[in-house]
Amino acid sequence: MEKSEPEGTARRLRASNSIKKGGTHMAAATFEMDNKELKKQTEDIEEMISLLKQLTSGEKREVKGIMIGLQMAKQAGLTA
Repeated sequence: MEKSEPEGTARRLRASNSIKKGGTHMAAATFEMDNKELKKQTEDIEEMISLLKQLTSGEKREVKGIMIGLQMAKQAGLTA
């Protein structure tokens, strides 16, 4: 769901370099891809907020714990 900052930065650098080399078409395509990704992320966030609003405080704590656990498992898998 979320893009890492280094990947987005690298994409912007590639677009910047292509403009310097006269590749404005490539830069426009890259910008459009970024724009589509941003719209998709916005839709995902709106859906998540809508679902969270329907939960009780206790359920929200449980969801938060699950999300933290998933992140910890992901980090452990990457470093192990």
